[in-house]
Amino acid sequence: MARPTSTSIYKSHHFRSCNNIVGTSPAEAILCLAYQSMYSQMLCGLCRNREVIRVGTVFASTLIPAMRFLEDHWSLICNDIRTGTINNKITDPSVREAVMKILKPNSELADFIEAECSKDSWQGIITRLCLPLVSALYASSECFFVINLKPFCKPSEVAYTLIPTMCYFEFLPIHRSNEVISSISTPTQLNEKEEQQLVDLVDVKIGQEYELLVTTYSGLYRYREGDVLRVAGYKNNVPQFNFSCWENVILSIDSDKTDEFELQNAANNLMPFDARVTEYTSYADIATIQAIMSCFGS
Repeated sequence: MARPTSTSIYKSHHFRSCNNIVGTSPAEAILCLAYQSMYSQMLCGLCRNREVIRVGTVFASTLIPAMRFLEDHWSLICNDIRTGTINNKITDPSVREAVMKILKPNSELADFIEAECSKDSWQGIITRLCLPLVSALYASSECFFVINLKPFCKPSEVAYTLIPTMCYFEFLPIHRSNEVISSISTPTQLNEKEEQQLVDLVDVKIGQEYELLVTTYSGLYRYREGDVLRVAGYKNNVPQFNFSCWENVILSIDSDKTDEFELQNAANNLMPFDARVTEYTSYADIATIQAIMSCFGS
């Protein structure tokens, strides 16, 4: 069975039975339904904002709906913190019980959050309410790759230092034409020409972009991650990389990577009764916590 790493962790017996979760929220708030989970975790996190060491997420894209949720619900959360009660929309008894063990009336904190969220600009809202936003590492479901040796730098300045012992890394040079990656094919097994172009870690060049390939201890051989990295410099003799983009990804609303081939397949499903699709487009519906992608044709 294949599923995201985070799902595997949260559904594991170890996580469910763990009494020492590193975070601000109890397990009940993490394992419940989407709205109740988001609200409860946001409430617990803000209640314990002075205990927060860092704000992070498995996929950076999940911070966007979280911040949008806070924009829409901060007044309700402030009321809960001020009164020491939890909103009636949270109906799961186990969640209410777990959150109430953390929630205590705190009018000073509620006033602080209200003052920050009421300002015209929300720029830097995470660091204003808690502590610095940190990009600690870069990894995939297949393997951990790198760490950020300067975790408190600006997100735009992050350069990840690759850990050579995590797996065997190889790099396929990427060439752009008018800022578009020349290859738009879905990552597949390397052909003979691409194999001849592969570069080892010690031979990457500063400023060049590469597609990352990994050979892992678990048995993956020259697996194409589809990630495009740019060499930013060196730490001692180890290359440092900026994450540039996903190769051939034209749509992404969460942790997904939807390429042109997959979008075309979705458009083909719009052709019942031998109808012919002349045009098609896609729409990312982000109104809900669990965003969905829709395809329309004419």
